[in-house]
Amino acid sequence: MRKYLPKNDTIKEEYKNMTCYSNLNMINVWLHKNIESDFTDIVKILKKYDYHLINIGNIYSVNVINRLIYILKKCNYKGRVVLDLIDNNYDNKKDGIIRGLDNDSKINLSSIPKYVKISGFDSNNRQTEFTAWAHNLNIKDKKRLIVSLTDNSRDKFLDQEIMIISFKDELLKKCPNFNNLKPKEKMNFLYEYIRINFPYSFDSLNKEGTGVNMNSLWAENPLKVYENRKGLNIGRSNLLALVSNNSLIKVNCTVAEGNKNGVKHSWNQFIDDEKIYNYDLAYSLKDMNMGDIKKNNYSIDRMYPSVIKSYRLNKNKQKKKLILIKRH
Repeated sequence: MRKYLPKNDTIKEEYKNMTCYSNLNMINVWLHKNIESDFTDIVKILKKYDYHLINIGNIYSVNVINRLIYILKKCNYKGRVVLDLIDNNYDNKKDGIIRGLDNDSKINLSSIPKYVKISGFDSNNRQTEFTAWAHNLNIKDKKRLIVSLTDNSRDKFLDQEIMIISFKDELLKKCPNFNNLKPKEKMNFLYEYIRINFPYSFDSLNKEGTGVNMNSLWAENPLKVYENRKGLNIGRSNLLALVSNNSLIKVNCTVAEGNKNGVKHSWNQFIDDEKIYNYDLAYSLKDMNMGDIKKNNYSIDRMYPSVIKSYRLNKNKQKKKLILIKRH
């Protein structure tokens, strides 16, 4: 029997390692970080709110995604469950990083039941570790992913895939030898190509020059930037990540978010042999190491897990070198 909730009212319920916010239209579940990744109470929520739309947010690691898939596969739910990998607003939480998710990670796509869908592509085509992971899948797994995405995410994913193919054709006309270049050479070519052929859209700024004109929000969307051949900083940096970090071009370029000179900013990071290089289309800066970032007044709020992993590996290598030097 379907359970009806009070109109215009939200009920907050605490479960083990999760909080449930319920109203007449939707059940929102916010996961709490815990060492054991114990989210078995999701079964209780499914039983209580049968036939509803249940949105699960704060899925903060690959282990959690796969754990949820394992639990949900054993349930026979009459409603629909969405695994939300985009921004969540419950409890004023900020957008998190899916720990452990890089291009080689394994998400059990073949085990996802039909009533479960993944929401991982936002309306502005912003690039994240999940979108990069998706675009780097082989054809077989891409087909599995498409079936498992929500309608909106599926449409965004396919639009981005079509644009990647279009860009690759354009790229090879300009540089037929591109596939034979070394990774760093590919990155430098892509950076210069985007910087020159997709310039900064100054006419998309407001009169004060402090933000985007409300009629030019397209300039922050990488697909629209590609279409209009110009854009603002966030749109251009996301475009560079989208056209490089995929199964066709295979350049490990990501988007970094933070501040420059105290102003909100985004730029690109490239990983080559565990070394991190920073590229900024807006300021025409490239090949910056992490030390250069601090010297040039950057502060980082968000990096992909692959970048964090490389950064930690490099720091450990440097420590080992110092220890060896001191010993000798």
